[in-house]
Amino acid sequence: QAAKMLGLSHQTLSNILKNRHSDLQNKRLPPSTRRRSIVREAARARPAKTKVISILYVQENRMAARVVKDTLELEGFCVDVYEDGNSALNRLQSNKQYDLMVCAIESSGIDGLKLVRHVRSLPQRRRTPIIMISSTNVSGEAYRAGVNLFLRRPDEPLQLTAYIKRLLSN
Repeated sequence: QAAKMLGLSHQTLSNILKNRHSDLQNKRLPPSTRRRSIVREAARARPAKTKVISILYVQENRMAARVVKDTLELEGFCVDVYEDGNSALNRLQSNKQYDLMVCAIESSGIDGLKLVRHVRSLPQRRRTPIIMISSTNVSGEAYRAGVNLFLRRPDEPLQLTAYIKRLLSN
């Protein structure tokens, strides 16, 4: 679990610990035989994996971005967070697959409306659903820019996962 949390393979973490902390080797418990896992048997019985939905999220407020990212990842989505519109636009101009984009209207660099207009001009992103979140009522401008769904802060983002699932089911 520690290796997974650090983004390393088990073998890599084991090698790091062996090389850097050789004085701890004698304190390590010997490997014991594992009991048979009921989790693996359940996983074998499961149908094939479904496609993971990837979301690009643009939010300059790190705390708000972390909350939304954690919430969406608990629902099984893969979320890439960008703090400003320029870096998000650079990523969107690549061929990286995103199933949905969520952005705040207030962002440094390019604001949310300009970002949406740029995204809609990219051939590979014309059909990508876009959700915009704002504390101001600019829904008319947002829809004219190409947004599929406009949410007002602070209440509506709490149901963001429901809105995403409904938008992607269409």
